[in-house]
Amino acid sequence: ETGFAKLVNLARAHNITLLEALSRTNELPNFRAHKQMLELQRKFAAWRAMFEAGQPPSKIAEAALRESGYLDALQKESGHENEGRIENLMEFVAGLQRYEQDYAESAAAAYDPDQDPTRYDPDTAGLRAGAPNLADYLQRISLYTSDTETTADDACVYLMTLHNAKGLEFPNVFITGVEEGYMPHSLALEEGGLEEERRLMYVGLTRAEERLFLSTCRRRFVFGGFQDRLPSRFLKEMDPDVFERGTAPAAPRRAVATPRAGAGADQIQWKSSPAAALTFAPGDRIRHAKYGPGRITEAEKAPAGQKVTIRFDADGQPRKFLTAYTPLTRLDP
Repeated sequence: ETGFAKLVNLARAHNITLLEALSRTNELPNFRAHKQMLELQRKFAAWRAMFEAGQPPSKIAEAALRESGYLDALQKESGHENEGRIENLMEFVAGLQRYEQDYAESAAAAYDPDQDPTRYDPDTAGLRAGAPNLADYLQRISLYTSDTETTADDACVYLMTLHNAKGLEFPNVFITGVEEGYMPHSLALEEGGLEEERRLMYVGLTRAEERLFLSTCRRRFVFGGFQDRLPSRFLKEMDPDVFERGTAPAAPRRAVATPRAGAGADQIQWKSSPAAALTFAPGDRIRHAKYGPGRITEAEKAPAGQKVTIRFDADGQPRKFLTAYTPLTRLDP
């Protein structure tokens, strides 16, 4: 019988919740984690106190991830599965922050001092009616993700991954986030899977029967903050003549759009900007947007620019990057 099963049986025997049962695990035979259970119960009480004090949901989530030790445990173990879990957790926190921002903007737009003299403040909101809180956010998420019946006549946008799109075709296809780090994915670049990413991109392109839309952005809200983005290298490999020119946004900050004459439609030639051509040497201290601070252990020339190996402080794991496609910040030695 596992420790969790013992905890469940204890809660059932006393008709109490699992949280309440944490303080009574000393009643279980051969259960050696009683002190840890008391500490966990204390932490739950602290997070509940944050909720009752009206702390923003994102702060509660960040505290739970940090203080529970769950995030540290995932970061200490390498592998795609754990990195995917970390990304999902960070995106959950980012979703909470977007929810709070949307609420603040709507509350400010609807503010009427004659009706409510207390203006919404995300740091001192309390639990007064209408203040954003974790329960409200979870309720909204359940509404957004609940299954709904649709018919062939409904106007729908279907979302799927490129892997799931294999073998399917649609009149109109939108591929978003055609950026370095997403397509090709950063994990694939680290493990030498560029060709598989290129084949996957081809799968996506050939799903369109009539029209295909590819989009990138200059900045993206990721893991609770804004990141500068670079267009995917796959865009440079495509013949510009196949595209129909429309009104396009300004060029990304870290790339320069240079129009040049050509037969048919205008063409765009991308070239690296000076910001993308920074050189690094072994021993340099840097900060990566995802992995944090680290030290460069190797640097070499590659067809796509300089390639560096970085050993990060958080887990000591060495990882390889192309500096032209990786946002690195130089730190003091």
